[in-house]
Amino acid sequence: MANVRNKLVQVTVILSMLIVCKQVGLLSLDSWYPQLEQSLQISNQGNENTHQENDFDVTMITERTENIRNICQKLKDEKSEYSGINGQQTNQKIEKLFFVKEPETNTLFCLNFKVGISSWLGLFYNVSQSKEKLDEILGGGKLYKLIKHLSPSESQIMKDSTNMDVFKFMAVRNPLDRVLSAYANRFVEHSSGQYKKHITKMKKNGEEGVYYKMGELPTFSDFLQYIIDGGEDAHWKTYWSACSPCVVNYNAVIKLEDGQPAIDYVLQKSGMIKYAKMNGAQNKSSKRLDEYKKVSCELLRKIYKFYQLDFILFDFSAKTYLENINVYCEFGDIN
Repeated sequence: MANVRNKLVQVTVILSMLIVCKQVGLLSLDSWYPQLEQSLQISNQGNENTHQENDFDVTMITERTENIRNICQKLKDEKSEYSGINGQQTNQKIEKLFFVKEPETNTLFCLNFKVGISSWLGLFYNVSQSKEKLDEILGGGKLYKLIKHLSPSESQIMKDSTNMDVFKFMAVRNPLDRVLSAYANRFVEHSSGQYKKHITKMKKNGEEGVYYKMGELPTFSDFLQYIIDGGEDAHWKTYWSACSPCVVNYNAVIKLEDGQPAIDYVLQKSGMIKYAKMNGAQNKSSKRLDEYKKVSCELLRKIYKFYQLDFILFDFSAKTYLENINVYCEFGDIN
C-alpha cells in the first residue's frame, strides 16, 4: 500500500507541474504525457498486486474439510494406514461445553482453548443482540462465563451437526505450538487457575512420589509428561475429542496459522460480519520456542503420539515445526 501511495503522490506532483508549466508556456502536453501514463500504469499495477496478496484461497478450506471427512472414513477401515490409532475414531462424542452457538446468524463454533478463544467469545458478545443479559452473566468477569449460557444442548448440537442452515466452524493450531502456549500462559504465570489446579499433581523429573510445590515452576518436559500421564484440562485437550470432527460436519476448519484472511472468511460466510469485526490473536508462544530444545526426542515422540490424530486430521507436521527451530527428531511415517 505504501508503494501505491508513493505513486499517487508522484502523479499528483506531475499534474501540478504540468499545469504550472502549461500556463507559463514552458512545454507542451505531449512531452509530459509519457511520464504521466507510465506513473498511472505503475499505480494501477500496485493496486492489482495488493488485491491479489489479500485474496484468500477458499479452496484451501474446502480441501481441508474434505480431507478430514476422508480420514474419518479411513479410520473405520481396518486395512487403512490409520487403522492402528488407538480406536480414537469410535470415541468421538459431543460435549456441550465445547460448543457455543450465535443465534443471530445461526453459527455453531467448537471451542479449542489456546486457539484465540477469548477473541472469538468477544466477537460472539459483540454480535449478540442481548448484551444486557450477557452483561448480567459476566458480572464484570471474564468472557469464559459466556460459554455455559451460549452452549446449546447436546441433542441440539447433534441436530445442527448435519443441518445445512447452520454454519459450523472450529479453529486449530499446530498441537506443539498449542501445548507450548498452554505452558507459557498457564504455568509460567503462577496465578492461573490451571497452575493452582495441576502443579501439586505434577511429578518432578518423572519420579514417583516427588511432586512440585505451590510456587515452583515446572520444567516444560515435566509438563509434557504430565499431559501424557493423563493430566486432563480443556487448555490442552485434543481437538478430536473436544470437537468431534468425525461427527460434526464442519463448514470450515481454520488454523491460527492462516491469519486474518481466514477469520474474515468465517465472518463473511457466517454472516457475523454484518454485526462485528474481529482481529486475529497474537501468537505469543513463539517467544519460548527454545523450550523444545530442552526436551528429549523420546518425550517428543510420546507427545506426538498423544496428539497423533490431531496432527493427521488437521494436516500438521511435528517434524517440520521442530526443524524450523533446529530440533531434529524422527516420528515415523505419519507425522
